[in-house]
Amino acid sequence: PRVSADGEQVVFTALGDLWLIDRKGRTTQLTDDPFVDIDPVWHPDGERILFASDRGGSLQLWSLSLANGDSKALTRLEGAVYAPALSPDGHTVAFLETQGRNVWGPVALHTLSLQDGTQQKLATALFSPGRPSWLSPQRLITTTLAGLSNRFREGKNRIIQFDTISGEQQTFPFAESIEVGTRINHGPEVDASGTRIAAATAAGITLYDLLAKPDPVPTVPGGASVAPSFDRQGRLTYLDADELRRLDPQTGEVETWPLALQWTVPSQDNDYVIQAGRVFDGVGTQYRRHMDIHVRGQRILAVVPRGSLPSPKRVIDAQDLTIVPGLIDMHVHLREPGREDKETIETGSRSAVAGGFTSIACMPNTSPVNDCEAITRFILEKAHNANLANVFPVGAITKESRGTELAEIGEMYK
Repeated sequence: PRVSADGEQVVFTALGDLWLIDRKGRTTQLTDDPFVDIDPVWHPDGERILFASDRGGSLQLWSLSLANGDSKALTRLEGAVYAPALSPDGHTVAFLETQGRNVWGPVALHTLSLQDGTQQKLATALFSPGRPSWLSPQRLITTTLAGLSNRFREGKNRIIQFDTISGEQQTFPFAESIEVGTRINHGPEVDASGTRIAAATAAGITLYDLLAKPDPVPTVPGGASVAPSFDRQGRLTYLDADELRRLDPQTGEVETWPLALQWTVPSQDNDYVIQAGRVFDGVGTQYRRHMDIHVRGQRILAVVPRGSLPSPKRVIDAQDLTIVPGLIDMHVHLREPGREDKETIETGSRSAVAGGFTSIACMPNTSPVNDCEAITRFILEKAHNANLANVFPVGAITKESRGTELAEIGEMYK
């Protein structure tokens, strides 16, 4: 979620679309299409939203007019583009671009002039960077993960400052004093005056006064707090687990935005048939063409050649598509137990089946680590109660994943 300059609206992503919510809790859906729209950010004029979307075939930067709903592609780069951040004057947007297969490889930092289309690449090998943020119309900061050991992704975020005129980069002067989490929405986020920074950490949201070089303002408690953004008045809006809050740094007062967001799976009680162009069932080595898949009560009744059974009233036309068995994801993070503020076994399983993944293997880096029978059994019971995807817990090889003593692998296997 990102707050508007006047502090009266927040733009956010839900179910792959863009939405607005105002201070009274009223929501407006901005996009409604099959594409994935993420990372929305306000233009300072309040009339446009910049966001990342795959509506052009790959994840690129787009602009959406709030007046007429028209969208326009701003980039056409080889990598996936995400995390846009607009300069205070609204003339330039900074953004990230993957240089490898995904965000866990090297990431480039670009700027794009919205006036003449000039592009500049400021960095090519950032690792796990945060969303860029502007100190002034020509200076911005972002983070890169500095490794502390040979373990993958173990380290601390280092803040780097870039001069968009000269292209020079240097370690941010206050980098050692400012702690920042290692995820895209942890910050650092600079306010409109360029004198205060907000960052999300394990303890919550911390404000830093750069004029005090920098003196941290008391932390907003809550380890689930992420996505800080400032309005023009310097008020800080952030997401605290499933609640949207606003902090006035001058008074310390925290307000909660009214939220009444609900979504339920559409009922599928009535019979229907999917008319598939091709079906691969995993039994044979060839596609089965022109097949009907009959469904009742969310269960497949039959897979038969077209027209072999009477057609129910509801027909889904997939004659130009291929139907395959449920996919398997061998590396997911369900976060439960311990970090239910980020994900649960139920919500992760629901996301999996929504994307066609009916079996998932969850990693053991929970809190506590899945290194014993009790934690493994807990995960299996939660998955059984959710009754969504098949969940296969991956056990830690060593106790607490410390690499010093073998875990009870035999007990977990049972």
